[in-house]
Amino acid sequence: MDCFDDDIFEFSDKDEDACISKTTSHKEFNPIEEHLTKELNSIQYRIDKAKNELEEIKETVQHISNNLLYKAVFGQDKNVDSDNDLYTVEGEPVLKKKHEEDKPCNFLVLKEQWQYVLFDKWVIGVVLQNVSFQEKITKTFLTFYIKRILIKVILAILLHRRSTLNELRFYAFPKGNSEIHGVVSAFWEEENDLWKRVNAILSKRDNVVATLVLDPVDFHENTIVEIYGTISYENLDMELQIAVPVVTFTSRDILRGVYKLNDSQHPKYAVLALKSIFVETILELPYQFDSENFIDLLRCLDAKKFVKNVYCIDNTEYYAMIETLSANKIKISAKTMSRLKLILRIIQDESSIPITKLEESSCVEEAVEALIEELETYLGDPNPARIQRARIKSDLLIP
Repeated sequence: MDCFDDDIFEFSDKDEDACISKTTSHKEFNPIEEHLTKELNSIQYRIDKAKNELEEIKETVQHISNNLLYKAVFGQDKNVDSDNDLYTVEGEPVLKKKHEEDKPCNFLVLKEQWQYVLFDKWVIGVVLQNVSFQEKITKTFLTFYIKRILIKVILAILLHRRSTLNELRFYAFPKGNSEIHGVVSAFWEEENDLWKRVNAILSKRDNVVATLVLDPVDFHENTIVEIYGTISYENLDMELQIAVPVVTFTSRDILRGVYKLNDSQHPKYAVLALKSIFVETILELPYQFDSENFIDLLRCLDAKKFVKNVYCIDNTEYYAMIETLSANKIKISAKTMSRLKLILRIIQDESSIPITKLEESSCVEEAVEALIEELETYLGDPNPARIQRARIKSDLLIP
């Protein structure tokens, strides 16, 4: 009996080990800690997922921006047939043989750039060249010749050769919040050693210059003014543009006269810079240029030969130019209308012969051309911006 009682209250080693292991397991399992760990992992997963989505959005925005910029510059959509844009259902990129990409056509290129500070104006000039017919056409010609559609290729080549760049515009804007005033842009082509305004650039022309005249920009706290420029044009119903390198004006260089007119290095561009800010009129003289009367007139005006067919009047009271257009026609340009009238009065007094002014007839012809252009715009493709420009031009020329 005693032995039985001892067995009842005896605690075995196995039971002790089981209790210890059970107590230890209860201490290791903490439901609150496990829940917080799960929440932390979930939050970290969402953060990583959001970061990846942001990176994908940034890449997509950059990709779209590059495509839009490419289309604005070259007038065509960028080729999206690349390994980066094609994926399988599992998200793996498609590996395909890459083909040679066609390089875009640059119809207009910049050859040279210059700038002057004349009187109270800043003048920027950009030398342009129309290169619409390039090696790409020859390559396309050979490709299509192999495919036996030679006729279409020849027509395309002829069309490219005759292509012209129209709707020329020169835009500029200073860096920062500075305002810009007095902006006047024009495109010029050299013909017979004289500059004339043009509205289009023919193919392979390399003697066209775009000028931009603007009022001086305030320097404020900065001593440097940076001006960004863009030239827009149309070719074969495509709207294109080309960026102009940043033009920099510094206050120190302006005071030192770095941007002053330099007629020794680039006399033709100096003449063009003056023409871009001058007002002008055409006169018909009663004598030829090789006569003594014309020589006396130049001597009276103190005009000196600047370049071929161009004479410069450098006077403290007036600064002007005389261009010989034909046998007895001259074009007189001056800074203001009052100075131009002063020169006309001197010519009238010295010649003592009535002089026929052609200014009124030229204005009428220009107004008629502007009206015809506006009517053709209404009848053609309805482009609101083009119609607005044609309407403003005709309103300015027709009182």
